[in-house]
Amino acid sequence: MASSVINEAESPRYRLQRSSSAPSLAKLNLSDQTRVFVSSHQSETMASSGINEAESPWYRLQPSSSAPSLAKSNKLYLFFWHAYSPVMYALYEIDLPKPPLSPPSKDAQDAEIRDPKPLFPILEFRTGEYPDQMSCVQLGSKLYFFGGEFNIDDPYIDEDVKNKLKNEKRDVFPREVYIFNLDTQDELLDKLLVRGTPMNSGKASPQAFVADEKIYVVGSTIEMNISDRSKMKDLDPKSFAYFEVYDPVFDKWTVLPNPPIRNVETRWVGQAVVERKALLVAWQRGKERLYCFDLDSCEWTKHASLPYYPGDFSGRTQFVENTLYGCCLNTIAAIAPLDEEEEEEEEEEEEEEEEEEEEAEEVQQAGSLFKRARLLKGHNLHLVSREMGMDAIFNVPPQLQSSMSLLHLGKRCFCYVRTGMPPHPNGSDHALLNDKERFISIVIFEALGETYKVDATRFFRAKFLHSAHYVVKTSFPIEGFIEGCFSPNLKATKKGKTCTSHPEYELKLKNYDKPYICSGCKEHGFGKRYRCEECDYELHKDCMFTTPTTSHQFFRNSTFKFYEQPPIKRNHLYCDDCKRYCDACGKHVKGFVYHCPKTLKDLHPCCCNLKNELEIDGVKFRLRETVSKCSWCNQTKIKDVWSKIKGWSYVSECDMYNFHVYCTMEMVFGESGATIYSRSLE
Repeated sequence: MASSVINEAESPRYRLQRSSSAPSLAKLNLSDQTRVFVSSHQSETMASSGINEAESPWYRLQPSSSAPSLAKSNKLYLFFWHAYSPVMYALYEIDLPKPPLSPPSKDAQDAEIRDPKPLFPILEFRTGEYPDQMSCVQLGSKLYFFGGEFNIDDPYIDEDVKNKLKNEKRDVFPREVYIFNLDTQDELLDKLLVRGTPMNSGKASPQAFVADEKIYVVGSTIEMNISDRSKMKDLDPKSFAYFEVYDPVFDKWTVLPNPPIRNVETRWVGQAVVERKALLVAWQRGKERLYCFDLDSCEWTKHASLPYYPGDFSGRTQFVENTLYGCCLNTIAAIAPLDEEEEEEEEEEEEEEEEEEEEAEEVQQAGSLFKRARLLKGHNLHLVSREMGMDAIFNVPPQLQSSMSLLHLGKRCFCYVRTGMPPHPNGSDHALLNDKERFISIVIFEALGETYKVDATRFFRAKFLHSAHYVVKTSFPIEGFIEGCFSPNLKATKKGKTCTSHPEYELKLKNYDKPYICSGCKEHGFGKRYRCEECDYELHKDCMFTTPTTSHQFFRNSTFKFYEQPPIKRNHLYCDDCKRYCDACGKHVKGFVYHCPKTLKDLHPCCCNLKNELEIDGVKFRLRETVSKCSWCNQTKIKDVWSKIKGWSYVSECDMYNFHVYCTMEMVFGESGATIYSRSLE
């Protein structure tokens, strides 16, 4: 990096310099058939072994003595984009305190604001050497950087970079992926940053998210996001794969169906993963629109509706225990469940609004192939309460051009990051005191899962745990925004159930090659289960990790609530009048169940989470709501099932084979097909 740009005292721990060789990662040569048999712990092992140690990395990294060593501890990583600078991106590392946390007093907070700690970047990306508008996501202990646009005409590129790149031919929207390993000690610096397997297509202004231990990335339309339209003549927009997914187990990018944006110029501006749906916010024709991608069916839904559209949210939002948390304007907000009385009032208002919207859409969108989706039904916007020390999120240094980010640390604990530039005390409202200085403040808090209402405003309660304040000083302008925050060593864990007889012990994940009866739903299970070490209490994974409410694509008018016992009319569960039956498999509901009080639909937890696709003896099957003659039992109607329950089926792609969900479950314990199906369920 040019010495004129970075002072020695401000140098990042890892300086990036282009190497003469540029090898790619070694590929994992695994067949597609292997995938269904790979367990999660094997996946991590194979992913980590995908780097050929003998290959020299594309970048050579030089350690700087000015920064602390990279060791395994609670770390927070902040990724910044700079607008008018020879350094386009910077990555910062902050040590997080280990619990239990002791909140600082107001006086201690004020003292640190007056004298913030100095902070230095550990990694910098020079303008021109990397694409503008890249996306960054964390998967495991690695950060992945990809997407964006190369613009050699950027006025902030240093001359040495221009000279280095003037004879190099590069794609406007490059396919390259860069991987930064956070979980490596200093003696292996040359293995920290490598080039990964490239995408199938470049991505303009991408949005990326992680689900099912895979990276999903969607690109904006290139017509709207290219800096120099004269370059369009060399591009073919129709050849671009706008949406794809990366599987680290196979080190492979797979193209997914493009979003239903047709020919509308689109920029993706936000995203969140809500249960099995990915919500993506698009900027189109001067307004924001919402799209939904189903992670199971791999299908898009256009204009999915929310009870309160989070148009003022910024950065990534976090879905935790049936609540969506995010940064909203200059505070923190949550789209949280309403109590039953408020929910009934909200439903009446929503039904009236839906009728009006449907009438308008029939005229404007006749023949649309995309269905509307109801997500987060019975929820509404709640601002964070200022009680219990939460004034700390506003107790920050004065800032202009501020931006925010929110990260879930696990167990409803969050880290809120706010950053901005110091204002000029005697200047105008938007005058900066110093464009080479930036404040960074962090606040850690715990959301308590409680809400209340004052007049027309709803709030959620939170408890202040910790705060810290930092200052970054450089020799170059660092205006810009925070693009994301990450913490690979703090994993958000699901809160599962405990044994009814031994609640003091956690249930442990076990894998036995024998069937069992789930203590939750009372149905059969096979292989993996969560088991009490003191007794024979065992749960399916789906019974271990339930949610208060859920939904299903086959019952769009139903909001299912979780019950440990099926709701009954009278106090006798097994009489014909009170029996409840699962609408998927048709079996009698004896224990854990998702029940919709409005439509009276019932689903076992495992049936609610059935895979949309299965492979049996090399034939692919898709889950269908319709029922036809079963290839297993040779009957159309499911045997031993209440006549009003039709049940679901798995139907082959060629429509030649059909299996009732009921019969498919029976196959687990039969002589043929047991191994295939049991592994497919995992």
